[in-house]
Amino acid sequence: MIDALLTREDRIFYSHHGFSVKALFRAVVGVLTRNSLGGGSTLSQQIAGTLYCDRQEYSVKRKLKELWWAIQMERRYSKDEILELYLNKIYFGGGTYGVKTFDLEGNEILSSGAVDWLVGEEGR
Repeated sequence: MIDALLTREDRIFYSHHGFSVKALFRAVVGVLTRNSLGGGSTLSQQIAGTLYCDRQEYSVKRKLKELWWAIQMERRYSKDEILELYLNKIYFGGGTYGVKTFDLEGNEILSSGAVDWLVGEEGR
C-alpha cells in the first residue's frame, strides 16, 4: 500500500527535503499556461497544508506557508513519521480521512475510500 501511495503521489519522497523544485516548476508552468501538468506538492507539503493551512484557498501566500511548514516538518520528523501522519490524516475520498477505519466489532480495516483512491477509482 505504501508503495502504491508513493508511486501515485511522491516518487522521490525519501530523497527530497520537503519539496521538489522540479514539481514546483512544473506546477507554476501549468498555472501560467493554464494546462494541467500535475501537482507540485510533495507528501510533506500536502500534510503540512492539511494541518497548517486552508487547503481550499488557492493562492501564492498559502503555497508559501505550505512550503515553509513542510520544510519545518522535514527538519523535525523522520520520513516514516511524516508518512504515518499522512496516512492517518489525509482525505481519501468518500468521507474517509486516513487509510484505516474500524468495523462494528472494533477490527481495524482498510477503508474503501482509501482503496478507491489508491487504485484511481475515485471520481470515475
